[in-house]
Amino acid sequence: MKINVESIASGKIGEKFEHDFTYEMQSDINRVVKGKLFVMKTNYGFNVRANCFTNLKHTCGRCLESFESPLEFSFSERFSKENHPTSESTMKDDFRIEVDGNIDVSQAIEQYLIIETPFNTVCSNDCKGLCQQCGANLNQDECSCTPRLSNPAWENLRDLWENKTKPV
Repeated sequence: MKINVESIASGKIGEKFEHDFTYEMQSDINRVVKGKLFVMKTNYGFNVRANCFTNLKHTCGRCLESFESPLEFSFSERFSKENHPTSESTMKDDFRIEVDGNIDVSQAIEQYLIIETPFNTVCSNDCKGLCQQCGANLNQDECSCTPRLSNPAWENLRDLWENKTKPV
């Protein structure tokens, strides 16, 4: 998503403008991110702040049902000119202003979306999950399996403890 910054490129340092946007990611998810960009001219190029919103499609980590949840995130990034006389280490971390004077914020949006997306999600805090024996969704049905009192990995150790012989 390219933003034309010509309106403030030739202006004074500190000039700024706001831009509402809708960005459709070109991925297998086809996610839409909406928000507002705040662009300010600086001595090195531009500072871009963004407030973003999207709906995430998840699979519950307990019951494996699909659900959506809102996500709001924000970021602030620098867009530098190629010939800016700052240290090389600073320049490596900045995004670049394109030759035609536009800035492309799509990579920044996608990077921050990945960072802000929760790794393991559940559809609700009281999700009961799946039965460990038959796989039934316990939020929808009750299964007829006998509940295990312990983790199956420890059952052999429990049997050893219960069947031990008393010392003489």
